[in-house]
Amino acid sequence: MAVAGLLVLGLAIGAGVVVAQQTSVTTYTGCLTMSGGTISLVAPGSSPLKPCGPGSVQIRLSGGDITSVNPGTGLTGGGTEGDVSLSVAPSYQLPQTCASGAITTWNGTTWGCGTDTNTTYSAGTGLDLNGTTFSVEPTYRLPQGCASNEIAKVSSGFWTCAADQIGTSTLPGVFYTSYPDTTDFGFLPANAEQHPIISLAVPAGNYLVQAPVEINADDTEASALCFLNAGSTRLWSGQIWLDEERIGFIMLVAPASLPIGGTLGVTCSAGNENRGVTVRAAIAALQVGTVQVLPRQ
Repeated sequence: MAVAGLLVLGLAIGAGVVVAQQTSVTTYTGCLTMSGGTISLVAPGSSPLKPCGPGSVQIRLSGGDITSVNPGTGLTGGGTEGDVSLSVAPSYQLPQTCASGAITTWNGTTWGCGTDTNTTYSAGTGLDLNGTTFSVEPTYRLPQGCASNEIAKVSSGFWTCAADQIGTSTLPGVFYTSYPDTTDFGFLPANAEQHPIISLAVPAGNYLVQAPVEINADDTEASALCFLNAGSTRLWSGQIWLDEERIGFIMLVAPASLPIGGTLGVTCSAGNENRGVTVRAAIAALQVGTVQVLPRQ
């Protein structure tokens, strides 16, 4: 028995019949006699021509050769007979109702709609931002190919390799005034308050200041008190009592920091018992990189 579009294999109905499979495969339903192996009451569709009688079972025949459909990763459904279907597994399904511009977010079980925070980045000091890539600005980059014991040194605005010049560098600058020519400069009458002796104007910077002071007196056992000042700030002081030679020296040394420039100066006062003290002084100010001012003990 041959039916158009039907491929019958392994059935005990005589010689095998192969029917060319059509483009559209038709399904047939009939009855199989269990004792004789005969097929009867075959009709297109899912029902036989008549209900199968005693000793027979309903069978379904088709020209397809698929024996089972098994779902792979991310799919669900399938089967080994009849009409089967496949669908995307819930945990692999993307939401279909998200608003425009929304993104998908995972809650541990399924995907849902989420908000795109649109995080933005900006480059801070010394950094460049090109698209999504950060890099160090050229003027902040240290050279990577220096030889052993070389140091980084600025040249034309960029860091380059250079030899270590510790111990041979040039000092930034020196400012100096000499002793006054007149021997009676700085005459201090008795009971005088602090009297200006000498001053030196310097630009902004850090300095190591040295001020040698010469004291002369008309009487023995005279005394004098002198201060080294930066503007109105007293940096250091020295006091001397003169002996029979009626001459003495004070060396005033102190660091000074002048952020906007100013005047360095020496002031002195004589003791109450003195009858005429003359003072000569000089100031040498050496400009340095940094200074540390220590409290007086």
